[in-house]
Amino acid sequence: MLRFTLILLVGAWLAGLARAQTVDQIAADPQQWPAEVTVSVSTKAVVIKAGAPAGVILIGAGRKLAVTGVAPDGVTGKLGATTVKVAVEKTNLLALAAPPPRENPAPAAPQPAAAAAPAPGRNEARLAEMAHEPPTAIQSALLGRLVTLENGRLRPFDIRKLNGVKFYGIMFSAGWCGPCRAFAPHLLESYRSLKSLYPEFELVLMSNDHSADDMLAYMREENMPWPAVKFSERGAVDELRRLGGSGIPDLVLIDSDGRVLADSFKGGDYLGPDSVLDAAWRVLKQHRHG
Repeated sequence: MLRFTLILLVGAWLAGLARAQTVDQIAADPQQWPAEVTVSVSTKAVVIKAGAPAGVILIGAGRKLAVTGVAPDGVTGKLGATTVKVAVEKTNLLALAAPPPRENPAPAAPQPAAAAAPAPGRNEARLAEMAHEPPTAIQSALLGRLVTLENGRLRPFDIRKLNGVKFYGIMFSAGWCGPCRAFAPHLLESYRSLKSLYPEFELVLMSNDHSADDMLAYMREENMPWPAVKFSERGAVDELRRLGGSGIPDLVLIDSDGRVLADSFKGGDYLGPDSVLDAAWRVLKQHRHG
């Protein structure tokens, strides 16, 4: 009886370990995140506001969450206009992310030999993988130069997530800048509202920090959900870098071809980034409704 009990306990421990590794793998690879998950049992969920816990609500079984993030300790997603975090085991995440069963395909018929095509360059190959729309000027400029914050680390940003983006807010900012820090919570709240209503908008950080580590610390501390130009690549994106004014925080609104639609600076006057956020609301509304 003791041996049987030990076998059961070891089996349960191994199963739990395998599950933890699977969740870690899913969390580390956003391409494995499903668009939505279903809550499998009634459970308490943590309400998230401005990137921080702000209370608890009860969610019934069968409710669906539009996934915005996956971590080993929970799935974050939209429940209507509310952002919540639910324990992984209370959702069907693992079932959705499970790989399909492997099949043994029949051996392929031999094909006649063909002349080998020249191998495409790295950038051309990645551009070819993007969706049916041709890359815009800004997509091409940012290809391979963006990172995003995932689980506290900077990882390469999937450029295909910019498919359909028509307007960009280029944010010149830094962690050492007091006014930038003061503006950050308002920027985060405005970004989430804009992005939820207008997915054709994206914000990109152009860091004015002193080092890559400083940039990472700044993004972590302000819970930035938008991508950033790699610290080492800032000088390579000249078409965006030249948009920066004489001070920060500096927000510039451009379209997908790089045309400036609004700027924190107008001539020698500093209007501030709030003026650009106001302009973004107007431009996006006009674009959506023609």
